[in-house]
Amino acid sequence: MELLNTKGPSAVLNRNELIEPWMGDERMRRFQIEPEYLAVLLVALVYAGEVEIVLPAGRKLDAATLDEVLRMSLDDLLNFRHVARPRELPLSALKAVMELLELPPGLIQNPDTREMAVGELQKRVTEELERVVKLQNRVRQGLSLWGRPVLEGETLERVQASLKGYKEFLESLRPFNTPGKLRNFPHTAEAIREEQERRARVRQIEQMADQIERELQPLTVYLREAATILPKDHSLRAAVQKAQEDHLAALGDPLSGSWTEPLDRIHRELMQLKTEYTKAYQEAHRQARLDSEEDRRKNRLLQGPRMKRLHLLAESVPILPRERLKGLEGRLGALIACWRLIPSDLEREPICPHCHFRPDTDAPDTPPREVLQEADGALDRWTREWVDILSDALSTPTAQQSLALMSPEERGPLEALRDHRSLPDPLDEPFLQTLAQALQGLERVTLMPEDILQALTLPGMPCTVEDLRQRFERLLQERLAGKDPARVRVVIDW
Repeated sequence: MELLNTKGPSAVLNRNELIEPWMGDERMRRFQIEPEYLAVLLVALVYAGEVEIVLPAGRKLDAATLDEVLRMSLDDLLNFRHVARPRELPLSALKAVMELLELPPGLIQNPDTREMAVGELQKRVTEELERVVKLQNRVRQGLSLWGRPVLEGETLERVQASLKGYKEFLESLRPFNTPGKLRNFPHTAEAIREEQERRARVRQIEQMADQIERELQPLTVYLREAATILPKDHSLRAAVQKAQEDHLAALGDPLSGSWTEPLDRIHRELMQLKTEYTKAYQEAHRQARLDSEEDRRKNRLLQGPRMKRLHLLAESVPILPRERLKGLEGRLGALIACWRLIPSDLEREPICPHCHFRPDTDAPDTPPREVLQEADGALDRWTREWVDILSDALSTPTAQQSLALMSPEERGPLEALRDHRSLPDPLDEPFLQTLAQALQGLERVTLMPEDILQALTLPGMPCTVEDLRQRFERLLQERLAGKDPARVRVVIDW
């Protein structure tokens, strides 16, 4: 370095000034040692940015191209032409790259902070490269809105080319990781300022991708599912379809204009559609589901005394229209109660998390409140109608004959039903049995006194109590053969 410093700023130090012939070989002039040591020293000075080595054929080895040493033979290195001072530090270009990457340009201008400047520069380059590579992958995988690609064809190619160009520029900065290497910085300030526009476009594409993926895509997925849940003729279905077409048409080439305004407008429209859907869904849910009070009313109808009385009558009297009662129970049982739905339940999913109501398939033909009202009236109406049916049935000749065969205790409640159209309360089992017997008809079996006497005495008298009982039972079995004992009344004709 002392020899080089004694020369002018643009002078060089030739090989023969450093190496001399010696005994058929070569050695360093000053230290008289092997030239291989000189090679090590020169490479160290290149690394520090103090010198440049000019090789045969005009090849130059400087701080920026020092990695080539790993691929060179020692002979090639020792056959250098001359050693020169590196170029002056291109401060204007370096300040421009610091400003481009939003770093303080004063760090690179001040020699005392230049090492720090290089460290911050490389850190920022690494961060920028990671962002660009991630963005390239996102674009390659496809940005979509409403399930369709946002970038395609020539627009996609232009975006990819812009990302690739900025990535290559960043990669060109990575070799300059020491202050000495900065002297060989290849970019001009003007070229770096042109990268500012490319960097801005990359930022715009990134912001666009973030807004689409984080804000718009979740809303479009939500609304597409919501549209399938609504009835086919619902106006919101058409509104969602129109929004899909309009939004895709509104997004042009992101490199030829800002997408901020159209994306913000799309976001507002999507939020408005979501608000309209949640209101429509909550109203449809309210119309199709019972609230807590209505659910209690349904249970009172199903389990109340009117339903129980009608059930007891239907099970005992075949002539009553029991299928009608089963149909009413089925309609009431099909009513679903859900009063827990609140607006926040529909924030992430377009369907009630408690009952999973779907307006397109679960909307009832008749509103549940009308079903409850109709059921309430039907129970009163059917009670009156069934009493009339039973009263008229007890007035038929068959029933009159059956009543005549009953005891006064059995006959009394039935005659009250026939004459006054009133049912006893409660409906106990004996009443229901006698009612069924009266309507089905009782059969009269007449026993003559002499037949009874003959059956009891003919086998011979005296007899034991058990013999007497068995003789009477045989008489009854003979006279009741083929008859239903429950429908038989025995009369002794004195």
